[in-house]
Amino acid sequence: MPCSRLVPAALLALLIFAGCGAADKPVAVVNGEAITRRELRSSLEAKYGRLVVQMLAEKRAILQEAKKRNITCSDEELRARTAELLDPSKSPPETVMRIKSDPAKMQELSEGIRMDIIVRKLILSDVSESEKKAFYERNKADLLKTKAPGAQAKSSYEELKGAVEEYLVRTKMEAFRRAVMAKTKVECNL
Repeated sequence: MPCSRLVPAALLALLIFAGCGAADKPVAVVNGEAITRRELRSSLEAKYGRLVVQMLAEKRAILQEAKKRNITCSDEELRARTAELLDPSKSPPETVMRIKSDPAKMQELSEGIRMDIIVRKLILSDVSESEKKAFYERNKADLLKTKAPGAQAKSSYEELKGAVEEYLVRTKMEAFRRAVMAKTKVECNL
């Protein structure tokens, strides 16, 4: 999940947990004066509510579009991508351990990965094979430069297809989100 999307997700969690338990239970005490869950929730909702609603609406609209196109993320795809991201040889081991030891973090990671896989499939479903090949031909030299040392031996479209798709997904992501939201009716009551 991109960093810019982590802040709203964390705020969403705070909004949810701020509603748990007694509304007047203190979450902090300042010089003997309590700050209640109700105050926390009200403040968070006033400051970040619309942002969180927008984020949730976007997620819901994307999932609706995926359902309409019969695009899913299998458990196997989720397991493979999670294992790749949590590979201690590719990620800081202390971060991997911290995530693996916290069920809530693992759940959040899984949800983010599942969404990323679905969005990737949605975007690529709109890109023809001929468009991918044309992009490859126009950008072959740059694609070879960005690959690991020794990758110059890899020069065919099939060998670099993953890199082509990755670039196309990154470049089409924002336009895709705007297009999905343009077709979506959102009524916010905050």
